[in-house]
Amino acid sequence: FEGNANDLSTNYNGTASNVIYDYSGTASNITYATGKFGKAAVFNGSNSNITLPTGLGSNGDRSRSFWINVDNLTNAVTIFYLGDSSSNAYYETCSVQTNGKIRYQERHDTSTNSVSIDSSSSIVAGTWYNIVYVFSDSVRTLYINGIQEAQTTSSYATVNNTSYPGFIGSFRNAVTNTDGLIDQVRMFNKALSPGEINSLYNETAT
Repeated sequence: FEGNANDLSTNYNGTASNVIYDYSGTASNITYATGKFGKAAVFNGSNSNITLPTGLGSNGDRSRSFWINVDNLTNAVTIFYLGDSSSNAYYETCSVQTNGKIRYQERHDTSTNSVSIDSSSSIVAGTWYNIVYVFSDSVRTLYINGIQEAQTTSSYATVNNTSYPGFIGSFRNAVTNTDGLIDQVRMFNKALSPGEINSLYNETAT
């Protein structure tokens, strides 16, 4: 997030709502957002998010990577949501729970046909973490800082959310808004290998 909600490829630029990239207020009240890589987006925990256009969803394998640094664990917050923006259907989402666990969840239709896994370890507030989840056929795997934390097998081969938008920092455009920083959001249309995930964790800013 180098001062805006744009995708570096320019193909899927986002629209920011109440997100601070650099500073807020006058020169006497500056809040700097030093990210993991350059600048990070600062989310206020109440009404800020970034809306992503339709076209980033998938009908097959996929992987998502984020760097996060939450301000607190008072409330569960959503890092990422991609799916139906008007109902709890056809989505994939990643969130931080109040116990510090990272949760990946997906829903395959408008009923309760869903899959959910939590990390085995917990994050703490005020620290940067790399979160990756991988969707490989019927297997779902969750990583923190390059280490596999959880894995499950779904009875569903895919979540088709190709026709829906995405949101960074909120569940749909509605609730559980992130309170903290998100940086280096990356979306892949393949299942990343453990080696590739380790490289994402160990990469440095250039």
